[in-house]
Amino acid sequence: CFQSDLYSNHGQHRFQQLRDNLTTQFQLQELNNMILNSWIITYTLIEPFILKTKSFDEFLLRLTQITNLEESSLNHIKVINHNIQTVTMWLSTEETTVLDNALITMEHLYKNGIVNIYLQHLTRKSSYYEVVYLIDRIQVEQVPENDRIQFQLSMSDIDDHKRQLTFCNVDVQTNLIYKKTLINGQLKLFQIIENIYHILTKLELGGHPDYQLRDEHYEIHLEQSENAIQHRIQNLESIYTTLKIAYDIWIQNLQKYRQEYPLLKLYSNREIMILIILLRTSNSIRNQFLKELFQYIDLYNQNEEEQKLAIHCLEHYLRSLRIPQVNLTKDNLIQIYLTHRIDTELNTDMSLKRLTEFLHDLYQHDGEIFQKEGQVCNENQQFLVDINHSTLSFSNDFDLNTCCILLNIFQNQLPASYQILWCLNTTEEDIHLFFSRIRTFPSLIFVIMDIDKMHHHLRELLLNEQDLLTRQKNIHAQVFYFSHELTTTRKGLREFQIPDRYKDSNQSYYHLMNLFQENHILPSQIQIIYGKAGIGKLIRLIIS
Repeated sequence: CFQSDLYSNHGQHRFQQLRDNLTTQFQLQELNNMILNSWIITYTLIEPFILKTKSFDEFLLRLTQITNLEESSLNHIKVINHNIQTVTMWLSTEETTVLDNALITMEHLYKNGIVNIYLQHLTRKSSYYEVVYLIDRIQVEQVPENDRIQFQLSMSDIDDHKRQLTFCNVDVQTNLIYKKTLINGQLKLFQIIENIYHILTKLELGGHPDYQLRDEHYEIHLEQSENAIQHRIQNLESIYTTLKIAYDIWIQNLQKYRQEYPLLKLYSNREIMILIILLRTSNSIRNQFLKELFQYIDLYNQNEEEQKLAIHCLEHYLRSLRIPQVNLTKDNLIQIYLTHRIDTELNTDMSLKRLTEFLHDLYQHDGEIFQKEGQVCNENQQFLVDINHSTLSFSNDFDLNTCCILLNIFQNQLPASYQILWCLNTTEEDIHLFFSRIRTFPSLIFVIMDIDKMHHHLRELLLNEQDLLTRQKNIHAQVFYFSHELTTTRKGLREFQIPDRYKDSNQSYYHLMNLFQENHILPSQIQIIYGKAGIGKLIRLIIS
């Protein structure tokens, strides 16, 4: 240490950098880690004896400042003496950098790397992917030869690794063509893996029933063959292309069946996917989904109980449409369910066809659904509901007043989820689907919320749909846009004159309770304490 000048300002910096890089490089290699740990402790122990002092008292003071001085300290010094050649080798080589560690990780991945992708949005968990590889444990004692340790790279670790490889690609010498080929190949592999992950999550969030709660595993290690990197890249690109085709086919099938059977437009892609899963014969996806919903029920080898829960969930989604005069009794629902069950082997086209037949059998109508609920206006109407921001922050504009107005706008209809577009969490497809409902069901009322909080790209898309609606000659449903920033100068929008009773919270409450009663819905037992700061809301909550 003295000869290597590790106690000067520059030397201390070099030691810290070398310590950090070696720690990363050795990972779980026991022997090297043991030597490195002893070296770090020894470095601190001998520091008072290396640095010059002005007096003996100053020397004693430095001794007392050693924090890790213990009985075993001498053993660490002995370890370094016994392995002095190893430590000297560390010091004599060029400074190890993070980039060197990236190259080491790259080699491990090429030896046995595997990508694991976990799709779990259906159970309200985040989907993610990771890369795992095995490293050989450097043995201190005699242990089995196949004793290897698994190491994982999270998504953030993978991003760091790609960044470091990019720097390596710049720094590596131009004459090391093979090394540059390995770096470029692994960067390409990770780009394709990222593309595969994104298309899988697109399939998942897009509602494809076959891509829910799936675990996918892809090898990125190389075979011992010529052009191994190129072969692996081509293999992964083929997988990506197959997944992209599956997504395109799913979206095309959705559009086809929504056009043939417009009632499907009232369900989101996710809801259609759940309906298909519930209608399918017993399968692992449905079983996991129901287990997450009903954690207190043991569904292991309980097919009859699982079927009851599936029908119970189906009833919930069917009632959510708020369609009157439909026979949703248990007996009728079970009979239609048993008639239209979907085999797990059926593709998405046939699954959507069976779902359409199920709904058509249940909602027996001649295209006049919802007509009895409201009168179709002969004039296309788009209203602007101005949100008062004078006393509210931008992030908390859904106050009691806005809530009352929203409930009363639907008049004698109990609003359903498909009638309100919450723009804060919307997507391009959600916007297109929502305006498709507006054009298809002219007797209903639709509301668009949180327009002012939208991303500018999505807001532009929404306003373009509003403009197309304005130019449309065919009758469409009434639409209410809740916004403070939009104005009636925009073509097609007219100001909505809010009646005073719409703002009356007591009147709105009784109006809502009457709607629950008319629709035979039992209100949830939820108590809300509303009021300004400092009036004792928390105290009242505790007392109650």
